[in-house]
Amino acid sequence: MQDVETAQTDLTEALDYALSGGYRLDEADIRVSLAWMYYSRGEAKRAKEEAERARLMSEEMEYHWGQVDAMEVLDKVELSGCQ
Repeated sequence: MQDVETAQTDLTEALDYALSGGYRLDEADIRVSLAWMYYSRGEAKRAKEEAERARLMSEEMEYHWGQVDAMEVLDKVELSGCQ
């Protein structure tokens, strides 16, 4: 569990940098990583929220891999039945 807590701290810091610098592609990737982190902690609702946000912004930017990665998390959440 300590690794997950460290991951959350690192991802939150990275997200802050991406937001302040306007790095939207990085923001989408970080949000997907946050979604996986939440999913691994059993927080399906938060995982779904982050993945959906990453998916929407990736669609806006036409960022193919961001959409693919976000959908992977969303599919996993849906399959787990933990919505």
